[in-house]
Amino acid sequence: MAAMNTLLASSSGLNGLTIQDYIKPQQSDPTSPYSTAEQSLTDQAKQILASPPTSSAQAAASRSSLASAYRSWEKAMWEAAGDTLAGQISQTEDSYRPVRRWLKDERSKPASCSEWMGYTLEPTRKAGGKERFSRLVRRIEQYDSLRQRCAADITPQQAARAPQPGGRTQGQRNDQ
Repeated sequence: MAAMNTLLASSSGLNGLTIQDYIKPQQSDPTSPYSTAEQSLTDQAKQILASPPTSSAQAAASRSSLASAYRSWEKAMWEAAGDTLAGQISQTEDSYRPVRRWLKDERSKPASCSEWMGYTLEPTRKAGGKERFSRLVRRIEQYDSLRQRCAADITPQQAARAPQPGGRTQGQRNDQ
C-alpha cells in the first residue's frame, strides 16, 4: 500500500498537481474502472490478511494474485489520470479558439504566433497508461510555452484588439 500512496502523491510536473488530483473524478464514481480496480486490489489485500497463506505455494499464489491486482489498479489509475488531463486539454483548446481564429486573420502576426497556431493539443487515445499521460503533459507544456511566446511577441495594439480566452476583447467588460 505504501507504493500506492507514493505513486498517488507524486507530482505530474504540471502546475504542481499530483496524480491523486487527476484521478479524483473517477474515485468519486464507484462504477468507474479506477474505482473497480481499487476495490479489487483492496479486497484482495484484505482477503490475504484475513486468511494468511499456510504454505509456500499458497504464499506464491497470493503474491501473484496481489501483484496482478496491483498492475490492474495502476493501469486504471494512469488511464483515469490521462482521461482527466485530456478533458482539461479540450477545455484549454476551446478557451483559446477565439484567439487563434483572430490570429488566423491577423496579417502582421509574429512568427511565434504562427508557430503556436500550428500546434494542436489533440488529446489522442493512442498508447495508454503512463506513456499517454506523460505525452499529454509534455504536449500541454509545449502548447503553453508557444502560447506565452506568442503573447509576449504581439504588439500592444494587437493585444488590445485580440479576444481574450473565452471570447471577449480586452476592451469589453464582463457584463457586455
